[in-house]
Amino acid sequence: MEKASEHSAIQVLREVFQRAGQNTLDLETLLTVASTLVASGNFSLACDLYRTWLAHTTSPHAPVMWCHLGMELTKAGDYADVEAAFRASLELYRNFYPSSVGLWRELRRQGRTNEAVLCHQALLAGLLGPSGCGFDLFNRLAGLPEKVYVESPRQTERTAVILCIGQSNGANHGKKMYKSEHGDKILNYYMGKYCIAESPMLGSSGLDGDPWTNLGNMMISMGYADRVIFVPAAVGATSIRRWQEGGDLNYMMQSVIAESQANLTITHILWHQGESDFVEKTSGEDYKTGLSSVIKTIRSNNVGAPIYICVASKVIGADGWHPDNPIATAQRLIVDNAEKIYSGVDTDLILDEMGRYDGVHFSELGQDKFARAWIKILMQ
Repeated sequence: MEKASEHSAIQVLREVFQRAGQNTLDLETLLTVASTLVASGNFSLACDLYRTWLAHTTSPHAPVMWCHLGMELTKAGDYADVEAAFRASLELYRNFYPSSVGLWRELRRQGRTNEAVLCHQALLAGLLGPSGCGFDLFNRLAGLPEKVYVESPRQTERTAVILCIGQSNGANHGKKMYKSEHGDKILNYYMGKYCIAESPMLGSSGLDGDPWTNLGNMMISMGYADRVIFVPAAVGATSIRRWQEGGDLNYMMQSVIAESQANLTITHILWHQGESDFVEKTSGEDYKTGLSSVIKTIRSNNVGAPIYICVASKVIGADGWHPDNPIATAQRLIVDNAEKIYSGVDTDLILDEMGRYDGVHFSELGQDKFARAWIKILMQ
């Protein structure tokens, strides 16, 4: 029976490779099979599948798949073709952020520091354009001309470096615009540069108020830290599928981690996401599997910082919402203090209609309650 099952799996894999070579393999199947091969330790086969598909495809998703190949080659330590994979991606899409960061990282590994600097500068110039304002491929704010930049600070034991990931309520979609009340003691890090924190923050979607600058003000005022550096990477209206392994935002997140950890050590990770999955009726099991995948990705990128998981699923007026819905339950169940995965803010509980100006996004009252709830958690 076991041999028959193994034979069947081999036959399926042959058929997948055949379809890849005939340009009839759909993207979802490619990603599913490649992810399965990687999970079982078959990096070489996964990379061969990507190569076969890329050699025959006419898909507009080719730049992303070249990036996937470069990432998997890097993980496998097969560096011979890493640079070529990322360059192939950038030839098709010049400003693709994950591939630019992947190439930058590989050039640094090779000791080609000057080329790495030029790669970084070219990406930033391509994202911003002459106005100094722009967004990247993931709709993350890349620059505003009024931002005030400062020199790179020295990280000490009293410096909090906070990676902020998730969807719109962790991005720039709040009602009130905030700015640092403590000058350069509260910073927004984005692609090697530091600016004084104020709404909207670079690195996340949207142009409205952010939830983190106000938190930074409280952290400094209450003596939690001498300096707070936020590394935002939240994108509105995104489901867990895009964040888990194989999703486009998973590769974006890895790129942000790699680029920021070259200059800083992340001390906290704050996750606020789930409203889209409630609306899309993602099952609790699928959500928990996806979030476990996000956590696994973070840890596999050498980040040992505590991860705080918010309970976030509330959409006022949404059909069937209740406090113990599958998404909220999965978020509670994933907490594991022994693994430094802690409970974050329960925004389902603390924010009602008054805390959300449109039934989803935080009002000024909601932003303030959110920050104060974080302070209670972080000060414990």
